[in-house]
Amino acid sequence: MPRTMTAAMATALSAEVLYPALLCQMNFSNANVNVWSGLGNVVWNGNTYTGLGDFAGISTISEDSTVEAKNVTLELSGVPLNIISVEAQQDLYLAMYDLNILQPCQIWLALRYANGAIISDPILSYKGFMDKPDIDIQPETMSLSISLENILVDLNRPSERRYTADDQKMDMPYLTAKYGLSANTVDNAFNFVAGLQEDTVYWGVTPKSNNS
Repeated sequence: MPRTMTAAMATALSAEVLYPALLCQMNFSNANVNVWSGLGNVVWNGNTYTGLGDFAGISTISEDSTVEAKNVTLELSGVPLNIISVEAQQDLYLAMYDLNILQPCQIWLALRYANGAIISDPILSYKGFMDKPDIDIQPETMSLSISLENILVDLNRPSERRYTADDQKMDMPYLTAKYGLSANTVDNAFNFVAGLQEDTVYWGVTPKSNNS
């Protein structure tokens, strides 16, 4: 979904009354979870979003001129335990345990008509990956939070690859299949990397002795 504004959204922004909403889609191992910041259910793009109302919260979504991974936290807090059965609490624990770390999560900024319908099309405000779920159950209330990491966070992860022949061979099955090469194709380029560490390379005319 492009981060552009449709004519309908632009028109709605110029109206005297705005009906904003946040839509969130989270990917779990067995299904997607769609929620939004209002009450009741709304339908957009073929999906039904369940309203969380005042129980839902989200940290600031920010961007700046630097290339930096900005994380966002989704919260479900202050939920009275007397409206949640023990079975539902157990299901929630299982859902968090089943959360696929680094699975996609998207957040859209939407505007609605007075009748509650979503104006086409919401703007994609954040796209990242779910990480670090946390559940806190107090004597009377329950809180849930999920941290979302921007894709740029991978820039801070150290590379575990090496410039060696053994490391190169790990990619050969994929490369041969991608380019339609024979399964017997061999790439020997990295066989010479280790020897380059001790080899002397001359540019231009080879000197008459090692001292010149």
